[in-house]
Amino acid sequence: MTDRGRGLALRAVLALDVLVQYFFWGAPGLLANRPLADLWGVQMPKDVLYVRLLGAFAISWGTLFLLALVRPQRNLDLLRVGILCHALVGGTILGVLVTEGVPSALTTKGATLTFWWVTIAVNGFLAMGLLLFLPRPAARAST
Repeated sequence: MTDRGRGLALRAVLALDVLVQYFFWGAPGLLANRPLADLWGVQMPKDVLYVRLLGAFAISWGTLFLLALVRPQRNLDLLRVGILCHALVGGTILGVLVTEGVPSALTTKGATLTFWWVTIAVNGFLAMGLLLFLPRPAARAST
């Protein structure tokens, strides 16, 4: 794949990542309420502060990816941390589902369990996309 093709593919992955951060995690976290939790069949904590903080964090992270979308070559460290972040999120969810079993709250609705598996797949796709299309560091002139 040419460098131009890699750049276009990386921008597509970053654009998808921005959408995921804003609308898949950020907005639901910021707008967390009992009817939304009931829709997904998950338990809503009594204190929603932590859920909303995670939603705010996802919006912030999405904004960082939006900035990286403009100049990926200048944001290599952010892209590398993005790879780590997606791998950790997907791996953590997978680890909990495998080692502790599916929590009883998640077995009440099939849509919820599907949500967790989709979340694992999305994180894996984004981590692999960022990894595969990560810009190569520019060659430094030797002095």
